[in-house]
Amino acid sequence: MRAFSARAVGSYQRLICPLRQILPSGTVESILYTVIRLVMNREKKPLPGRLNGVLLAMGYFAIARLGLLLATVNPLTSPIWPATGLAIAFLAARGRIYWPAIWIGAFAANFSTGVPIGATAMISTGNTLEALIGAMIFERTNRRSENLFGAEKFVGTIVASFFATPVSATFGTAALFLSATIARGDLGSTWLTWWTGDTLGNLLFAPLFLNLLTDKKYFSGRPFRLTSVLALAIGVSTFLFFREAGALYRVFLIYPVLLLATYLLRPIEVGIVSLAIGAISIASVVAGRGPFHLASTNEDLILIAIFLGSIAITEQILRFV
Repeated sequence: MRAFSARAVGSYQRLICPLRQILPSGTVESILYTVIRLVMNREKKPLPGRLNGVLLAMGYFAIARLGLLLATVNPLTSPIWPATGLAIAFLAARGRIYWPAIWIGAFAANFSTGVPIGATAMISTGNTLEALIGAMIFERTNRRSENLFGAEKFVGTIVASFFATPVSATFGTAALFLSATIARGDLGSTWLTWWTGDTLGNLLFAPLFLNLLTDKKYFSGRPFRLTSVLALAIGVSTFLFFREAGALYRVFLIYPVLLLATYLLRPIEVGIVSLAIGAISIASVVAGRGPFHLASTNEDLILIAIFLGSIAITEQILRFV
């Protein structure tokens, strides 16, 4: 029993004490209290509620690890970050009470890169605040759905990209600088890459996850349509993105395919088509081929992120044309 107590005290000193030095007073206690309250089910929430939190933390961790595979300027800064879309969409659809699951999933993913624990906690706090602000923006746009003519998801996505994603980029860049992970000269490129990744993650993935969490009917019931349009998108994308470098204007030939998908398919199905286009474009840069292979890998991925962001915005606009 004494040995167990000693290990518990040691774990507390290694994990909690560094957080107290970085986070504002009372933040650590608030996080611990909220996590314990969810686990112990003090609010008499049904079991699915707790399972939602566990699944959210696991999902965030898994998607964040995928995003980290594309990290370029440092181990934690990726120009494509789908986890932002998942976090904002989940809190907007299921409630902001699940924010501790975001923090836990982000902390686990960030800590796995070997960054100091204090910086990891600060980065995870930025990820969580970003999701909370984004969810609040979606809630406010939903309240004004009558004035927005059904475009509340589109408006919420755009506004969250301007007001929520800079929070995470600022927290993350500051944490890396304070922990001596990056030099002063890398602050600008790190912040820009971080913000680009979070913005793309919100633009491309938040609408998809929102539809998955809120729509009762996912698919149109006509699998041939989805299969045909998806095959067309994959074929055209492979042809455009795996050609030799140059002729950047040709990538816009994918827009007629996107228009066809928007006309024939449901929003979730259009999101699947957009993801396929994005995956192929990213694979072409990683393979060192295609019109986006112009400079360094980081700059190429930022170009891809801008292009995919334009696809996401176009997809949203076409639904109301």
